[in-house]
Amino acid sequence: PAVTGENPFRDVADNRWYTNAVIWAAENKIVAGIGDGKFAPALTTTRAMVAEVLYEAEGAPSVEGMTCPLTDIKAGEWYTDAVIWAYNAGVVSGYEDGTFRPQNQITRAEVMEIINNVLFRTPDKDHFLPDMVTWPDNSNPNAWYYEPVQEATNSHDYERVNNTSPETWTKITQQRDWDALEAELAQKYPNR
Repeated sequence: PAVTGENPFRDVADNRWYTNAVIWAAENKIVAGIGDGKFAPALTTTRAMVAEVLYEAEGAPSVEGMTCPLTDIKAGEWYTDAVIWAYNAGVVSGYEDGTFRPQNQITRAEVMEIINNVLFRTPDKDHFLPDMVTWPDNSNPNAWYYEPVQEATNSHDYERVNNTSPETWTKITQQRDWDALEAELAQKYPNR
C-alpha cells in the first residue's frame, strides 16, 4: 500500500526492501518499534512479537473475559493481551507442556502455521496430492509442522465444506518464480 507519512525510525534506511512496509505498518499502528526512534529491522523475531503484530493489525481488541491456559503468560507483560487474544482466536497455540514461550525465536514452521490460521487455511495430510512439492526436511507426515509447511509451499486449488473444514486439494497449480521475484526486488532495491 501507499506510504503517506515520514519514516519514524532512524535505523530504517530509505532505500531498503522493507522500508515502505515498515513505514506503512507504523502509520497503521501495527508496529511501534523498540523505542528511542528505532525499529531494529535485524532483530530476531520472537513468538510474542508475532502475536503482538497480529493483535495490533486486528485493532487490539479487548480480551476482557477471555481465559488463557498457557502457564507462562502472566498479567502485565507488553505481550499479554496479544497472546491471550491470539490464543482465543485460534491463531497461536502453545507447546505440549502448556507453555507459550513468548521470548523464543519463532521458527519458519511456526510462522507458516500462524499464517495458515490467520487465513483460515486448513490443511489435512489425508487430502494432499501426490504431485505436490515436497521437502527432504519435511518428510515425516506425523510431525506437527508437516501440514502447515506443505500448505504454505504448494500452490493449489481446493474445495471444502466451510472455513473450518479441511481443504481437499483438487489440483497443484504453477508455483511462483521466486528467483525472478528476487531478481526484480534486487534491481528495485540494490542496497538490500
